[in-house]
Amino acid sequence: MNPRNTKSLNTASNSRSSRLRLSQRRETLLGELLGVDRLINAAALIHQLPDEILAEAFLFSLTPNRFPWQLFQTEEERFLVLLGVCVRWRSVICTQPRFWRDISVRKGHEWLTLALSRCAGAPANITLRDETLAPSVFSSVLPQHSRILRSIHATDISQSSMPRLLTFLYDSSTPTLHSLSIHNRHSNRREIRLSAESFPVLRQLTLNNFVLPAESSLYSQLHILVLTRCRWIIPMRQFLDILEATPRLTDLVLDHCDLPLFPKDADATSPLLSHTRIILPYLSTFKIAGESIHTTRSILAHVHAPSMANSTIQGITREMELEGANLLVRLLPPDPWRAIYLLNTVTSITVRAERSSEFLGIWASGNGCNMSFTLPIPDRYTTSHWDPWLPHLFRDLIVLFSHAPITQLTVEGSHGDLTDDDWAGVFRSLPLIEDISVGGSGSHASLWDGLRKTSVGFSGPKYFKTDSSEGSQLDVSDDLFKSILDTLRSRARYGIRLTMLSLAFDHAHHGDYERYFKRYIEDMRSLVDNLEYVAIDIDPEFDTPEAFAAERQCSSVL
Repeated sequence: MNPRNTKSLNTASNSRSSRLRLSQRRETLLGELLGVDRLINAAALIHQLPDEILAEAFLFSLTPNRFPWQLFQTEEERFLVLLGVCVRWRSVICTQPRFWRDISVRKGHEWLTLALSRCAGAPANITLRDETLAPSVFSSVLPQHSRILRSIHATDISQSSMPRLLTFLYDSSTPTLHSLSIHNRHSNRREIRLSAESFPVLRQLTLNNFVLPAESSLYSQLHILVLTRCRWIIPMRQFLDILEATPRLTDLVLDHCDLPLFPKDADATSPLLSHTRIILPYLSTFKIAGESIHTTRSILAHVHAPSMANSTIQGITREMELEGANLLVRLLPPDPWRAIYLLNTVTSITVRAERSSEFLGIWASGNGCNMSFTLPIPDRYTTSHWDPWLPHLFRDLIVLFSHAPITQLTVEGSHGDLTDDDWAGVFRSLPLIEDISVGGSGSHASLWDGLRKTSVGFSGPKYFKTDSSEGSQLDVSDDLFKSILDTLRSRARYGIRLTMLSLAFDHAHHGDYERYFKRYIEDMRSLVDNLEYVAIDIDPEFDTPEAFAAERQCSSVL
C-alpha cells in the first residue's frame, strides 16, 4: 500500500476518534448541566423539607420589609400568620429557640413570659414598645430571666414605667447584656444609675435625655457610646478622664448634650490644657453636635483618634458671627489635622448653603472616609433673611483642605454672594480639581472670571456641570455666557480645554433660547471637547428673540 494512503487513513481515523471523544465529553457535560438545572429549579413540597430548612425559610420571611406586603403588617401579625398555617409549622416555630430570641413587647407580660421561656436559655433581645407595661414585667419577669438578656431597647415606655425599668437595671445582674438603649421621652432629664458590676460585658450604650453616672469604669468596656440630650454633672477634667477610660470605643456620638464647659478664657498654662492627650485607637465614627465652640474645640484638641474615618462636627448657628475670615474653622483646634487625621486624604468636597437644606456647611469624602462640618439653618433664614454664607465656607474650605488631593467640587447655594477672588482662591489652593458641579441660585459668572484669573500655571477642571434638578434656579444671561466664552478662549491660548461642559438652565421665561443662544453655543463647541446644553421648561409664549430680549431687558441684536 502506498505510504501516503496509509498516512491519510491514520489521520482520518484519529480525527474520527477525536470527534467521538469530544462528542462523549459534550454529552457528559450537558448531562451534568441538566442535573444542576433540575436541582436548582426543582419543585420541592414544603412539607417534605426538614425542620431546619423550614426554620430558615420562616426566619427569612420574618425579616422586616423583606416583601412589599410586609409594609402593612406588624412583626407580630407576620408571626401569627406562620403559626396558623398548620400543626407542623406551629410545632417547628414553637420548638426552635431562634424564633424567640428577638422579643418585641407591646402590651401585657404574657407574651414576654412565653417568649423568654422558649428561648431555652439562649441570649434574648428585648424591645419594650408599650406605654402600659404591667409592673410585673420589671418586678418579676425580667429579673427572673436577667441572666440571658443580650440587649434591651426601651424607646416608647411611659413615665410611670421608666422608674421601674431603671430600678431593675440597677438592682439586677445582667452578665450577658451587650446592648442597652433607653429613650426618656419626658421633657425633663431623669437621673440614671448604672453599675459596672451589673454589666460586665456591656458593649453598646445608647441614652437619650438622662443625667449620666460619673463612674468611669462603667464605660471602660464600651465599643459604642451614643448620647443624645444627656448631661454629666462633672468638671471637664473628669469628663476627659472618662473618655480616656474607654480605649475600645469605635463609635462616639455626643448629640446636643450638656457637656462640661471648656473655660473660654483658659490659656496654655491651664491644668485642663495640660491634660494628657487621649488616645482612642479604634474610634472610627465620631459625632459632636450642638455644643459650644469652646467645648467642641477642647474635645477635639484632646482626642487622638488616628482611625477616625467618619466624623460629624456640628456647631450652634447663633454662636457664629459672619465676621472675620473663617466660620466653621472656629469649631476646630489650631491644628485640626492632628484631631482629624484624614483631612488630607479626602478627594471630594460639597459646599452647601441653601435655604431649602436643613444644614449648611462642608461635606467631604474619599479614600474610605466621610466627614462634615455643618451648622443648622434656623427657621428665620428660610424666609426673608439670608446671610452670605458661601464666601465664609470657601475660606474654611481653603484652610481645611488645601493639602488634600481634591479632584471633585460641588457648590450649592446663592452664587451671587461669591466673587471672582473667592473662586480664584479655591482654584489656587486646590490645584488638582478636575470635576466641578454647581447648583442653587444666582449667576455663577464669578466662577468663570475666577478661573480665568488662574489660567496661567493651572490646568484646572476637565469637567464642568450645572445642576438641572427641579430646585436649581441658576440665572442665565448674556454676561454669564460672555464670561464662559472669555474664560474658554483665555485658557485655549495656554492649550487648556474642558473635556466636558454640561449646562442646564431654566428657560421658562426666556423664550426662543435656540436662536437667541445659538451664537454662544456654537462658539463654545469649538473650545471644548464635548458640550451638552439642556433647556428646562420652555415657555412657547416667548417665541421670538425680541420678546425674549424684552423679558431679559437686554438687546436683541447679538
